[in-house]
Amino acid sequence: MSVALDQGILKCISTDTVRAVMRSFVTKEVSPALHRSSYAAANENDDPVRSWLETCTVLSNGVEDLVDDAINRGQSLVFEGVHIIPSRNLIDKWVSAGGVATGCMLKIKDAEAHKMMLRRRGFITGKGDPEEEKIKSFDRIRAIQDDMVRRAEEAQWLLIEQKLDPDPLEMISNNLLGVDLAPLSLPKSETKIDLSFIEEPFAVGASTNGEI
Repeated sequence: MSVALDQGILKCISTDTVRAVMRSFVTKEVSPALHRSSYAAANENDDPVRSWLETCTVLSNGVEDLVDDAINRGQSLVFEGVHIIPSRNLIDKWVSAGGVATGCMLKIKDAEAHKMMLRRRGFITGKGDPEEEKIKSFDRIRAIQDDMVRRAEEAQWLLIEQKLDPDPLEMISNNLLGVDLAPLSLPKSETKIDLSFIEEPFAVGASTNGEI
């Protein structure tokens, strides 16, 4: 949302919202992955990355349809959420339509700092129990983050440390405007894409901690 406001983008969509709408008319029996948390196990001893990818895949058509709609309307858009797999797909589609776009991922390199951030979020929001559940599944979350970082690097997304000078918003803005950026060091956990029309910006993002 901060990126949207910084870029003057009025439309910001979270994949959590897309998932909530789909859950209202698609039952758990029809699509177990849709009703599963992105970091939850699909079965005993499953692979956390594969299970995460399943939760992304069930939303992918809905996400792409919303991006197509924004392109057709010529509207700027921020799309964020852990269910967006870092890739060139949405970025290239946006650029092909005449816009400018960038993807970015904010990550936490230090595991203990990551845990502290989750607990702090639970305290601030008053919803500590969900964050404690995440900490119980912390190894899975870290494995998912590692895979997201790898994919983000391959897709040439920005990799940004959350507490960083210059400000991450400035870095994203510079990237959209084609300004060269200095190489970045990394330690914090989140992901984000910014896709923008020259007149109507658009952004998409994904994160392992839901705080984009």
